[in-house]
Amino acid sequence: MVEGIAAKMEQGLDRRQAAFETMRELSGAVIATSLVLMAVFIPVSFFPGATGIMYRQFALIIIFSIGISLFNALSFTPSMSALFLHHADGEGRGPLGWFFRQFNRGFSWVLKQYEGLTKFLIRIRMFVVGVFILGLAATVFIYLSVPSGFVPDEDQGIIVGLIQAPDGVSLASTEKVTQTVYQTLKKEVPELSASLVIGGFGLNGNGPNQGTFFFNLKEWKEREGEEHSVKAIVQRLNSIFGQNQDALIFTSNLPAVSGYGVTGGFEFQLQDRSNGQLSIDQFLAIAQQLIAKANQNPALRQVFTQFTASTPQYEIDINRDRLEALDVDFSQAMSTLGAYMGRQYVNDFTFSQRSYRVYIHAVEQRLRPILMTTIASLCGFLPLVLSSGAGAASRTSLGTAVFGGLFISVIMSLLLVPVLYVVVKNLTDFGSKGKPPQSPEPTPSGDLASLNGKSQGTVVKFQGDVPA
Repeated sequence: MVEGIAAKMEQGLDRRQAAFETMRELSGAVIATSLVLMAVFIPVSFFPGATGIMYRQFALIIIFSIGISLFNALSFTPSMSALFLHHADGEGRGPLGWFFRQFNRGFSWVLKQYEGLTKFLIRIRMFVVGVFILGLAATVFIYLSVPSGFVPDEDQGIIVGLIQAPDGVSLASTEKVTQTVYQTLKKEVPELSASLVIGGFGLNGNGPNQGTFFFNLKEWKEREGEEHSVKAIVQRLNSIFGQNQDALIFTSNLPAVSGYGVTGGFEFQLQDRSNGQLSIDQFLAIAQQLIAKANQNPALRQVFTQFTASTPQYEIDINRDRLEALDVDFSQAMSTLGAYMGRQYVNDFTFSQRSYRVYIHAVEQRLRPILMTTIASLCGFLPLVLSSGAGAASRTSLGTAVFGGLFISVIMSLLLVPVLYVVVKNLTDFGSKGKPPQSPEPTPSGDLASLNGKSQGTVVKFQGDVPA
């Protein structure tokens, strides 16, 4: 809007007339562009599952930002321009004037190079169209090849660990392992803030040979550097715990999306659908074969299962007559016996907190606002690309997609749209006149005249989506 009003003022209109004329020309296009952008992101906010959890907040932020930007472009921007813009008297003096002069000279050079490049691309337009079609095919191929369920791991400042001692060991033996884990955490993890080690408790079931531990890390500003990240700490601890001969001890990052597994990485469930034809030992053997093949894959590491088939069992014969004589309820007796020989659920605990519409106009009047608006948008998304600390993986992934998508879309708008315009215009002329279109030759003038094969003086007006 500001660039449009400034251009009208350079044509001789006063600032109020320039504001009204610009509003009359661009309001519909700005509204349409904003609605198209919203139509892209609104469905994203309704995505289900892990994808929806990751992208919903981002989509809502973009939608409301577009709405606020649209309101600003239709109200405050033209009003403020009509009040404060004035006709430029040269480029000014002093350091600021020198900066503007250098900038305008540089931009004039860029404009000449852009005109020359556009003329060249129009001469080889069939080649450009071919490259464009190949690009579309490559996009489809990449879309079908990239995994759709990938969720990057996040440094949430919390690590979870699992302990599994041999089957049949007592709880006291498991407690010794938990003490070893506790001392190792104190010694080997200077980033440690708080820890909790529990014997007899497992994330996939309880038992005297099970154990679980959680520990908090210090704030991210106190552990800068990749060597102090959750990923590095997990690798460090697993290399140490892998030498323990008393139990299987394994640490992992928390899942990036809450509810998708009990630890980070991936979770696979193997189901016995043989209708009892497989014994427990045979089923376990199949699971172990699967794990062995998975660990041979370089993309996977430390694949394991806590499922066992060699746990010692007791056969208990309950004298119901004796229970009745002593007036002991059978269900209460079973509950007491289960709590005595194993574990019983008591309570929960809490640990830590946890896009362009096309406008027809001359190159000189629209290249500048397109570039200025794009540069401003790219600068706004750059912090996402360069983000660090908590949640950096998701922000970097989203920022790179938006930054790269906007950059590529602008390049296509500035270079591909003029070529496609000439191609489509020639095709429509051929269809309406029944003659093959004349191959347009670029004129040596400053504007891009006769690009559509018409007489001298007709100007091809480039289109480009300019965000509000």
